[in-house]
Amino acid sequence: MLIFPAPYVKFGARYAEIRNEIRGLQSDHDNFVSMMCEIARKIQEKKYLLAGLECSISSHSNDSELMEYFMCNKNLSLIRVSGTMMEFVAHGYADIYDADGFEQYVGNHNGYMYNNLNSGITKGQMEKLYRAIFGDCRYKLRICAAYTADMRTGLKAFQHYTFPPESRTYLPNPHIQIYGCIGTYAGRFQEYMQKKDYVGAIDQAVVSARNLNFYDSTVISAFAKALSCATISCIEKPDGTLLTPKEAFLELEGGDTGCQGPSF
Repeated sequence: MLIFPAPYVKFGARYAEIRNEIRGLQSDHDNFVSMMCEIARKIQEKKYLLAGLECSISSHSNDSELMEYFMCNKNLSLIRVSGTMMEFVAHGYADIYDADGFEQYVGNHNGYMYNNLNSGITKGQMEKLYRAIFGDCRYKLRICAAYTADMRTGLKAFQHYTFPPESRTYLPNPHIQIYGCIGTYAGRFQEYMQKKDYVGAIDQAVVSARNLNFYDSTVISAFAKALSCATISCIEKPDGTLLTPKEAFLELEGGDTGCQGPSF
């Protein structure tokens, strides 16, 4: 059995320590370089996006108006441009619905508005939340949807879309996210296009994202499940504070949500 003198043991420990430090620094360096490359890639991607948008819109009349609309409308997030096609996300509140349809079905706890609820939520709690959003408007529900708008082929909805970070406090509209249906808004888009009203055409997507049809049992069943199970802060109070559905249930029951103010 070999026994090394103390100086050699000390040297070996220091040697191993320095090697570990080098590995750590190298890892930090590699991560930094990777991060810089990713930032450079995103910068170039945005430059291509802007150039593509300018090129696409310049081939149509009202080009500056449409460009300004996308740049200034906080409810729109432009994702990609390719030729005459634009991919974007529309954000808004779920504030376009038939109030009579809502009242007709909200009181029926055996109906489709209460299908597939989160197992931790009672039907009574869900009705309170429904009424707080769509009845007395104590809350607003943030909602979003993704589309492609092609000046040649029309407006289409994305299904099962992976939304960008800016959509993290918005609930995807199930009519569009799950079923890819935009109803009559596709026809309205084409009507605006024929009039060369491109801003009006794109605005049809914003309107369709905000729409809920309480007469559509399939969609509202999916909506009930999505809302009751959501863990995102998609419910907005009048002061701007955002709540998760669970926090809203607690507040409606008179409990403490733990929220201290607006959360974005």
